[in-house]
Amino acid sequence: MSKLHKVLFGSTLIALAGFAYAQTSATGTSASSSTAAPAGSSSATTTGGTAKDPFVERREEKAKARSEYRAKKKAASADQKEAKKEARKEYRQSKKEANAELKASGVRSDQEKNIDLKSATPSSGATSGGSK
Repeated sequence: MSKLHKVLFGSTLIALAGFAYAQTSATGTSASSSTAAPAGSSSATTTGGTAKDPFVERREEKAKARSEYRAKKKAASADQKEAKKEARKEYRQSKKEANAELKASGVRSDQEKNIDLKSATPSSGATSGGSK
C-alpha cells in the first residue's frame, strides 16, 4: 500500500509542477508582451506577442496547405467537368451529322440488311453453323 501512495504522490507532484509551469509561462509572457521581443529571438510570435508552440505552427501550416490544395482540386475538377461536357456535346453533334449524311446517301446499315435477309429466307428446322 505504501508503494501505491508513493506512486500517486509522485505523479501528483509532477502534475502540479506542470500546472505551475504553465501558469508562470502564461503570466510571464503576458507581462513581457508589453515590451518588445529581442531582435535575436528565433521564436515566432502571434499578434498578442506570445510565443507559439512549434506543433501549433505546423498544424496551422498544414491546415492552410490542405485548404489551398482542396481549393485547387475543386477548381480543377470543375474545369475538367466543363471540358468533359463540351467534349460530349461535340461528339453528339458529330454523330448526328454523320448519321444525317449516311441517311442522305441512302446506305443501309448491316443490321438492316441482316433483318431483311432473315425475313426473306424461310426458316427450316435445321440449325446452321453447327459442328459435324
